[in-house]
Amino acid sequence: MSVRYRRGEGVEEAPMEGETLLYHKDTKKFCRLNSTAAYVWECLEQPRSVDDLATAICETFEGVERDRARQDAQAAVDELVELSILVKT
Repeated sequence: MSVRYRRGEGVEEAPMEGETLLYHKDTKKFCRLNSTAAYVWECLEQPRSVDDLATAICETFEGVERDRARQDAQAAVDELVELSILVKT
């Protein structure tokens, strides 16, 4: 079974000029998401794997190849886990 990720507790979000700003209340860290990472965050209202996220990216963003979508999803997930914004389930 592949690893699934979910949003961490204590994370607030705010839209900001086409991007999303996240704030983790416990760590007091901010993170500004580009459009792809913001889409990943949006998709993680429910726990998902990186493969699930890559599929969603391909279905939403025209012309994105599967390998590139997986790389982008993995990069976004890795950064957000490092900031304690996402957690593994």
